[in-house]
Amino acid sequence: MSLTAPPPWSRLAPKLSKPWPSFCPTKSAKFQRPRKTGDGPSQRQRHKIFFKPHPQVFFSGTDPVNVVDELRALGEAAVTARVDGVPTLESLNPEQCYLAWEVNLLSALPLAKIKEVFLFVEDESEIRIESHLEPASSEAGEAVR
Repeated sequence: MSLTAPPPWSRLAPKLSKPWPSFCPTKSAKFQRPRKTGDGPSQRQRHKIFFKPHPQVFFSGTDPVNVVDELRALGEAAVTARVDGVPTLESLNPEQCYLAWEVNLLSALPLAKIKEVFLFVEDESEIRIESHLEPASSEAGEAVR
């Protein structure tokens, strides 16, 4: 091996110098599920979801962030972490979950599919889902005129 050869990790430099979302596209701020092709556009619903896992959720092997990521994969989502339950550093227990999440999800999937995400945490979590039909794009265009 020549002493002038570049180190093997130099090939990674161009990939690592890219901005985070393009380097890791699965963690982008918005995830849009492709619309199904068929007879016509699906009726989309706006779901306002509040998810607060039980403080001991980690002991069941569940990561609440994965639950939130599953919700994001169901449509267009805006996620807000609620940190008002996090105690001061002195009284914080690293084995407890203090966070809650609010997810504003726009999806054409039925409510039953949204509820499936919470299948393994529904008994030990506070979950609220409010659903409202979203006006079709043609109706929204007529309302603006």
